[in-house]
Amino acid sequence: MNSPQVDYYRILEIQWTATVDEIRRSYRRLAKKYHPDLHPAKQDWAQGQFLVVSEAYNTLSNPRMRDEYDVRYRLFSRHRSVNRAPNWPWPDELTKIGKAILEQLVGNNNPEGIRLYEALKSRSELVDPLARLNTRDYLDCKFLLGEAYESLGDVSRALEFYEAVYEEECEEPRARCYFDVIIERLGESYFKCLLKAPDIDTALVFYHKALRLETTNGGRAQIHKKMAEALLKLGETDAAAEFLRQAFEANPKLKGVKKLYEKLFSINGES
Repeated sequence: MNSPQVDYYRILEIQWTATVDEIRRSYRRLAKKYHPDLHPAKQDWAQGQFLVVSEAYNTLSNPRMRDEYDVRYRLFSRHRSVNRAPNWPWPDELTKIGKAILEQLVGNNNPEGIRLYEALKSRSELVDPLARLNTRDYLDCKFLLGEAYESLGDVSRALEFYEAVYEEECEEPRARCYFDVIIERLGESYFKCLLKAPDIDTALVFYHKALRLETTNGGRAQIHKKMAEALLKLGETDAAAEFLRQAFEANPKLKGVKKLYEKLFSINGES
């Protein structure tokens, strides 16, 4: 039995009353967040976080283990005076405010929708305060929040919401009317982040994310090309040449490859 000294509810960023679906949803989000492949410079740290999240999920997703854990944790808390109760709104209040956020976003009142969301997130102490919405409202709200933040030029925040919808739909298709749009939005956003990456490790994170969206040779060629462009900006000419080679192999007719080759050879000739 796992130690009751570890608060699995806080680790998974959920309430004690979380349903099985909410536990699963939170686990998938956090497992993706801490996956070692997305943290090449901090793989040991990421692996540790990933294992802790997995341990919490394995316990709370099993009804018998969850019951045993809850009993042991309450006993531990009582004797050690551990305060396990954060100041969260009641579940019905979370649902009510979540629907109010959705109503504002559907009405194109993005500033008010974002204001309500930020206030709820701050108050609830939950990373995903919309978790109490039903599945369809949850997906609608996430998608519209992504659009709202994107309209403000906040690409990184928009990505959080687009990725949440994408992961849900990959797991179990429910709102496929969004799917093609989500893939397009994610691809564009990943390219923007890729070209603005401050270092190779960051560029690789967005490069691998983009690869997961597209499997055709033409799509992969475009991703390789964008990675080559990013590396050229960072002065990594050898690495850029390798990605440019991959782009050309995937699609010899890809536009802009010749221009990149000329730029690359010009840089190498000056060095």
